[in-house]
Amino acid sequence: MALTLAVVETAIEALIGGAQSFSVDGMSYTQTSLDGLLTLRKQLKREAGNAFGFRMNPLKPPEH
Repeated sequence: MALTLAVVETAIEALIGGAQSFSVDGMSYTQTSLDGLLTLRKQLKREAGNAFGFRMNPLKPPEH
């Protein structure tokens, strides 16, 4: 299983929910890994938003 945004989200939810550890692909994450997982989630979200080489800006309502 690759370390995807969904996997990172699941690990974060497990740790926040009280799990002492969470394992993915033989890697074990613990409560002390939570800050690193949050940083990784932010990076993966940034990469997912920039997957096509450009960034989408929110649409603004037309000015009248």
